[in-house]
Amino acid sequence: MADLLSITAGVVGLLSAAGQVGSVLLKIKSSMHNAPNSIQHILSQVRELEICFAAVHQFIIGATPASPGRLSMIGVDQLVATLTESVLTFSELEDIITPFAIGSETSIRMRVKWMWKEDDASRIMRQLDRHKVSLSLMLNIVQWYISQLKFLYRDLFAP
Repeated sequence: MADLLSITAGVVGLLSAAGQVGSVLLKIKSSMHNAPNSIQHILSQVRELEICFAAVHQFIIGATPASPGRLSMIGVDQLVATLTESVLTFSELEDIITPFAIGSETSIRMRVKWMWKEDDASRIMRQLDRHKVSLSLMLNIVQWYISQLKFLYRDLFAP
């Protein structure tokens, strides 16, 4: 039960962090004339992660039809590890982008500063992408299991 509560809290925290990072990126994009494509790419990746975290949250709270032992279908330790790594990586991304949102610098100066941080941001996004793939794989395993159960029950109870 404690695992379930800590996992739920972690996912809710990640959803909040993804929303906050997304807002900061939107602010940066709107304040920087001809913002670099990398900012839009990172924003898209953050939105995709937000969708993945929401799916994990629905899975955990039981909004997705699953058997009572749904958490046993995936390794809880792996889920906790992936969520923990996601929290740390999101925190790192937040540290990089937040100064751009609170600065009152010109667009050109922001672009130059972004160029210095772009490689770090790209590295972090690659890490987040790996976390997204891990979470998606876990959810796919559960979905496959559920579809197999439906197929089995349909065959068992078919006339």
